Amino acid sequence: MHSPHPVFSLRRLAMTACLMMPAIACADLFDDGHPDLIPTSQFPAPVEPNSWRGILRINCDFSHAAYDDPLLFPGQPGAAHYHKFYGYTGTDAQLHAEALYAPVPEGATVSTCQGNQLNRSAYWIPALLAPLYDESGARVIDEDGEPAWQVVDAVVGGDDVAHEIFYYSAAVDELHTIVAPPPGLSIIAGTGSANSADPQDMAIARWHCQSWEATDAGNPDFRPYIPECTAPDRVRMDLFFPSCWNGVDLDSPDHKSHMAYPEQVGGLMVCPESHPVPLPRVSYHYAFPVRPENADPASRSSRGWRLASDMYTVSDNEPGGYSLHGDWINGWHVEVMDEIVRGCIQGALDCHDGNLANGYRLSGTSEGIQNRLPIENAGMGLHAGSEHAVIFGPELAGAWFEPATAGQGLFISSDAAGSTLFAGWFTYQGPSETSPGAHRWWTIQGDYADANSELTIYLTEGGDFDAATPTSTRPAGAATMAFEDCNSATLDYRFDTGEAGTIELLRLLPVADTACEYR
Repeated sequence: MHSPHPVFSLRRLAMTACLMMPAIACADLFDDGHPDLIPTSQFPAPVEPNSWRGILRINCDFSHAAYDDPLLFPGQPGAAHYHKFYGYTGTDAQLHAEALYAPVPEGATVSTCQGNQLNRSAYWIPALLAPLYDESGARVIDEDGEPAWQVVDAVVGGDDVAHEIFYYSAAVDELHTIVAPPPGLSIIAGTGSANSADPQDMAIARWHCQSWEATDAGNPDFRPYIPECTAPDRVRMDLFFPSCWNGVDLDSPDHKSHMAYPEQVGGLMVCPESHPVPLPRVSYHYAFPVRPENADPASRSSRGWRLASDMYTVSDNEPGGYSLHGDWINGWHVEVMDEIVRGCIQGALDCHDGNLANGYRLSGTSEGIQNRLPIENAGMGLHAGSEHAVIFGPELAGAWFEPATAGQGLFISSDAAGSTLFAGWFTYQGPSETSPGAHRWWTIQGDYADANSELTIYLTEGGDFDAATPTSTRPAGAATMAFEDCNSATLDYRFDTGEAGTIELLRLLPVADTACEYR
């Protein structure tokens, strides 16, 4: 039996956001007016039967490209694969959610989405790439001697229904229970480590050719990989974010655990007890045109296309696109999001063109700098090796040893969320004038976010064998730890005494590489 979620008033949530982030205007936006609110006499139609429950669809133009990811690689410019960013124009490796609500000059363009200042949300996905061929149909080789690639641009921008790419919809059946997402909420949807051996659930990430006219209700013809769509068809992509919130956290170490997908109970789609608060479901819907300049010459199709996040060799037996995923940080003005929830979603309407179902629509899209970057390492970036780093979690707990020196290693554990690492480090203390070399036991503990750790080394002193003798513990140094895969890791240490070094570690009992989650 599902317990009811906490009762949230949309207006109270908006006022709470005002107190948390004073830059958010707390006046009545629709009474006072705003340059990004356009009066309209058009009213949205009700949703079609067996379709969306209630939805707002908006257009956004392409903003910029970067090898950045402020969620997985915060403060590390150039550390990610090739991303294409939409919405907030200032999204980079240094982005913090507070920036989406900072004061800006009146009339300034800060977003490429409909709504501009009222919709500063940050949206990004890995770039879609196609093999580059010359006029004879031969594969072009880049300056590093590797096969060259080109970016496939999506059909975006302009106030046109055909270009709407971001949806906010109801994923649960009881529409009145849906509340506005909190400012700064951050989510990742999809799994960047997916491949043909471990494909994603197509209820979350999927591809299809536009000519297939695929729909969930009547023709669910979807693929977990990029299909071969023949020119002039379009390759379509759908990505659905989790919409059930735990009611507490704006983010989590894996950027997913604070959210969950609805489940069916008693014939109704509801949020699970662990994540009881229903929010609007964010989803991405892109269309990529297959044209002579990006098509495979032999088949005139999207054969060979891949995502910059595909960490495998694309072939006929393993097509690209399995790693489809996306990121979203909420930057909506709280009053506008309230109206979206109340009018479009709870009102069971199909709101197009930024129509808010209250006599206003959002202002139009804007172009970003729309830059193009060199495609490094098939889009995986210059730090592709580090992109294989494992996201730390409980599955990495256990015994690890240093093969270069017998008798040294770590016993690793973590909390349930994978946000805190604890390790017992058994090693040696070198011989001195007064004592021979002997085993030494240190403990290591600290926060672990994604694949980044900041750990403290502790020394426990005093105590007798098998006796309740008082002991004391003090910090003795610092360390960082990174897992290259499920079975290998490195520990970098630096003691307060000045000693420093790196230890290579292997798991004592190896596990399948698919047991871990990769970023």
